[in-house]
Amino acid sequence: MESLSIYGREHNVTSEIEIFNDSEFGMDVVICRYDDGIEVRRNCTEFHHLFDTKEEILFSHCASAFESDIHTTGGTIRYDKIKWIIVEHATKLHDSHR
Repeated sequence: MESLSIYGREHNVTSEIEIFNDSEFGMDVVICRYDDGIEVRRNCTEFHHLFDTKEEILFSHCASAFESDIHTTGGTIRYDKIKWIIVEHATKLHDSHR
């Protein structure tokens, strides 16, 4: 992973970060994958960067998790599949999480 921008500020991509957003529309997360291009996860209420599936920070096991209480959905993407992430405040309610 090359870069992580949260609300306009760059963050260390190797640090564990959790963001909870209980605003009306949550966050929109723009994700660039190395293999599949760009996707957007809309109206996220939680973002967990370097969520570790093995209880220790080993990048081969890490992922970023995206959850939306607004749309009652979520998902993860492995750390080594992500080129960059931009987290922004959502400005409207979207029809779906993606």
